[in-house]
Amino acid sequence: MLLKRLQMKKEELFAFAELLSENNPEEKTSSLLNIIGEQSKENLFTALAAYQKKEKSKLDTIRRIYPNLSPSELNICRLILQDKTVSQICELLHRSSGNITSQRANIRAKLGLKKSDNLKEALQERMRLYEEEEHRQEEFSAMR
Repeated sequence: MLLKRLQMKKEELFAFAELLSENNPEEKTSSLLNIIGEQSKENLFTALAAYQKKEKSKLDTIRRIYPNLSPSELNICRLILQDKTVSQICELLHRSSGNITSQRANIRAKLGLKKSDNLKEALQERMRLYEEEEHRQEEFSAMR
């Protein structure tokens, strides 16, 4: 499915995966990039640009729903909504687990959640409600 979506050959995808997974010396990086055809490179960049646009849009939505959260807390919310674990968030943001746990506690407090409430589920529910309301407003505007 991924090969079809990116319009890549299997060996091109493997070369790209190897590029991402290792700290390659410059000459190996060049040879791996040569395996990936120009059209495949263009398809990858297009797919990555679309993904980045979608993630920015999601972050903007989170920012509108939770204007009282700090930029760092918003970013943690975005990662939680992507199903990232605390350890994955620590790795991605280069922070300690104590820092992330503390920020999660701050997010809970700002959202009025109890310690027993599932933060991810609460974030998902508020996103769903926000998107439903946005959809209703769009429909109402279209009817005018």
